[in-house]
Amino acid sequence: MTDTNLRDKVSKIAKSDTEEAYKMTKKINSPWFKSQALSYIARYSDNKKTMDKAIKESIKVSRLCDDYKIASVRAWVIVALAERGFKKEAKKSLDEVVELAVRIEPVSSRCEALFNLFQASYYIDKSIANKLYERMQSACPIEEHWRAKRAMKHAQEIIADKVKVREYFW
Repeated sequence: MTDTNLRDKVSKIAKSDTEEAYKMTKKINSPWFKSQALSYIARYSDNKKTMDKAIKESIKVSRLCDDYKIASVRAWVIVALAERGFKKEAKKSLDEVVELAVRIEPVSSRCEALFNLFQASYYIDKSIANKLYERMQSACPIEEHWRAKRAMKHAQEIIADKVKVREYFW
Protein backbone atom coordinates (compact mmCIF):
# COMPACT_ATOMS: atom_id res chain seq x y z
CA MET A 1 0.00 0.00 0.00
CA THR A 2 1.37 3.42 -0.94
CA ASP A 3 1.82 6.26 1.53
CA THR A 4 -1.00 8.11 -0.23
CA ASN A 5 -3.33 5.14 0.26
CA LEU A 6 -2.29 4.80 3.90
CA ARG A 7 -2.93 8.50 4.53
CA ASP A 8 -6.36 8.16 2.93
CA LYS A 9 -7.15 5.11 5.04
CA VAL A 10 -6.06 6.91 8.21
CA SER A 11 -8.27 9.86 7.24
CA LYS A 12 -11.31 7.59 7.14
CA ILE A 13 -10.54 5.56 10.25
CA ALA A 14 -9.60 8.63 12.32
CA LYS A 15 -13.25 9.70 12.38
CA SER A 16 -14.27 6.64 14.40
CA ASP A 17 -11.09 5.08 15.88
CA THR A 18 -8.21 7.51 16.34
CA GLU A 19 -6.12 4.98 18.28
CA GLU A 20 -6.24 2.49 15.39
CA ALA A 21 -5.60 5.30 12.91
CA TYR A 22 -2.60 6.42 14.96
CA LYS A 23 -1.10 2.93 14.78
CA MET A 24 -1.48 3.00 11.01
CA THR A 25 0.57 6.20 10.73
CA LYS A 26 3.63 4.19 11.80
CA LYS A 27 3.56 2.52 8.37
CA ILE A 28 3.71 5.83 6.47
CA ASN A 29 7.23 6.68 5.33
CA SER A 30 6.65 10.01 3.57
CA PRO A 31 6.83 12.92 6.04
CA TRP A 32 4.28 14.84 3.90
CA PHE A 33 1.60 12.13 4.03
CA LYS A 34 2.40 11.15 7.60
CA SER A 35 2.02 14.75 8.76
CA GLN A 36 -1.37 14.99 7.02
CA ALA A 37 -2.50 11.67 8.53
CA LEU A 38 -1.53 12.80 12.01
CA SER A 39 -3.46 16.01 11.48
CA TYR A 40 -6.57 13.94 10.72
CA ILE A 41 -6.10 12.18 14.04
CA ALA A 42 -5.75 15.50 15.83
CA ARG A 43 -8.87 16.80 14.11
CA TYR A 44 -11.07 13.85 15.04
CA SER A 45 -9.67 12.59 18.33
CA ASP A 46 -11.95 13.01 21.33
CA ASN A 47 -8.95 12.46 23.60
CA LYS A 48 -6.99 15.68 24.27
CA LYS A 49 -3.82 13.73 25.04
CA THR A 50 -4.02 11.89 21.69
CA MET A 51 -4.78 15.14 19.90
CA ASP A 52 -1.76 16.89 21.46
CA LYS A 53 0.50 13.93 20.66
CA ALA A 54 -0.68 13.88 17.04
CA ILE A 55 -0.17 17.64 16.63
CA LYS A 56 3.35 17.51 18.06
CA GLU A 57 4.30 14.52 15.94
CA SER A 58 2.77 16.06 12.81
CA ILE A 59 4.87 19.20 13.28
CA LYS A 60 7.99 17.17 14.09
CA VAL A 61 7.67 14.90 11.06
CA SER A 62 6.86 17.84 8.76
CA ARG A 63 10.30 19.25 9.57
CA LEU A 64 11.80 16.34 7.64
CA CYS A 65 10.43 17.93 4.46
CA ASP A 66 11.88 20.80 2.46
CA ASP A 67 10.79 24.31 3.45
CA TYR A 68 7.92 24.45 0.95
CA LYS A 69 6.41 21.24 2.24
CA ILE A 70 7.02 22.15 5.90
CA ALA A 71 5.01 25.33 5.42
CA SER A 72 2.33 23.83 3.20
CA VAL A 73 1.62 20.74 5.26
CA ARG A 74 1.40 22.82 8.45
CA ALA A 75 -1.90 24.13 7.08
CA TRP A 76 -3.51 20.82 8.12
CA VAL A 77 -2.30 21.22 11.71
CA ILE A 78 -3.54 24.81 11.82
CA VAL A 79 -6.97 23.86 10.54
CA ALA A 80 -7.22 20.87 12.88
CA LEU A 81 -6.48 23.11 15.87
CA ALA A 82 -8.87 25.85 14.71
CA GLU A 83 -11.73 23.46 13.99
CA ARG A 84 -11.29 21.94 17.45
CA GLY A 85 -11.56 25.38 19.03
CA PHE A 86 -7.87 25.87 19.81
CA LYS A 87 -7.60 29.08 17.84
CA LYS A 88 -4.86 30.61 20.00
CA GLU A 89 -2.66 27.56 19.37
CA ALA A 90 -3.59 27.60 15.66
CA LYS A 91 -2.55 31.27 15.44
CA LYS A 92 0.74 30.53 17.19
CA SER A 93 1.45 27.71 14.75
CA LEU A 94 0.52 29.93 11.81
CA ASP A 95 2.79 32.77 12.97
CA GLU A 96 5.70 30.37 13.41
CA VAL A 97 5.42 28.83 9.97
CA VAL A 98 4.69 32.07 8.10
CA GLU A 99 8.14 33.28 9.13
CA LEU A 100 9.59 30.24 7.37
CA ALA A 101 7.28 30.54 4.36
CA VAL A 102 8.18 34.14 3.50
CA ARG A 103 11.82 33.07 3.02
CA ILE A 104 11.13 30.09 0.73
CA GLU A 105 12.89 30.10 -2.63
CA PRO A 106 11.95 30.05 -5.41
CA VAL A 107 9.18 32.64 -5.31
CA SER A 108 6.73 30.22 -6.96
CA SER A 109 7.03 27.77 -4.06
CA ARG A 110 6.90 30.60 -1.52
CA CYS A 111 3.59 31.83 -2.93
CA GLU A 112 2.05 28.35 -3.06
CA ALA A 113 3.01 27.76 0.58
CA LEU A 114 1.69 31.15 1.66
CA PHE A 115 -1.55 30.55 -0.20
CA ASN A 116 -2.04 27.24 1.66
CA LEU A 117 -1.43 29.05 4.94
CA PHE A 118 -3.74 31.88 3.89
CA GLN A 119 -6.56 29.39 3.38
CA ALA A 120 -5.82 27.73 6.72
CA SER A 121 -5.81 31.13 8.45
CA TYR A 122 -9.48 31.61 7.48
CA TYR A 123 -10.33 28.81 9.90
CA ILE A 124 -8.88 30.92 12.70
CA ASP A 125 -10.40 34.27 11.74
CA LYS A 126 -11.00 36.28 8.58
CA SER A 127 -9.09 39.26 10.02
CA ILE A 128 -6.02 37.05 10.42
CA ALA A 129 -6.40 35.90 6.82
CA ASN A 130 -6.62 39.52 5.69
CA LYS A 131 -3.35 40.33 7.49
CA LEU A 132 -1.67 37.33 5.89
CA TYR A 133 -2.97 38.48 2.50
CA GLU A 134 -1.28 41.84 3.09
CA ARG A 135 1.96 40.02 3.83
CA MET A 136 1.53 37.95 0.67
CA GLN A 137 1.33 41.13 -1.40
CA SER A 138 4.96 41.94 -0.67
CA ALA A 139 6.19 38.33 -0.56
CA CYS A 140 4.52 37.23 -3.82
CA PRO A 141 5.42 39.63 -6.62
CA ILE A 142 3.04 38.62 -9.40
CA GLU A 143 5.37 39.70 -12.16
CA GLU A 144 8.00 37.15 -11.12
CA HIS A 145 6.06 33.93 -11.69
CA TRP A 146 2.67 32.73 -12.89
CA ARG A 147 2.21 30.74 -9.67
CA ALA A 148 2.59 33.96 -7.67
CA LYS A 149 -0.01 35.62 -9.87
CA ARG A 150 -2.36 32.65 -9.48
CA ALA A 151 -1.95 32.53 -5.67
CA MET A 152 -2.72 36.23 -5.35
CA LYS A 153 -5.70 36.00 -7.72
CA HIS A 154 -7.20 33.08 -5.78
CA ALA A 155 -6.59 34.83 -2.47
CA GLN A 156 -8.41 37.92 -3.80
CA GLU A 157 -11.34 35.75 -4.89
CA ILE A 158 -11.58 34.25 -1.40
CA ILE A 159 -11.44 37.66 0.28
CA ALA A 160 -14.18 38.89 -2.07
CA ASP A 161 -16.29 35.82 -1.18
CA LYS A 162 -16.32 34.71 -4.82
CA VAL A 163 -14.93 31.28 -3.94
CA LYS A 164 -14.77 29.28 -0.74
CA VAL A 165 -11.71 28.32 1.20
CA ARG A 166 -10.68 24.72 0.59
CA GLU A 167 -11.74 21.98 2.95
CA TYR A 168 -8.88 20.18 4.65
CA PHE A 169 -10.84 17.45 6.40
CA TRP A 170 -13.67 15.53 4.78
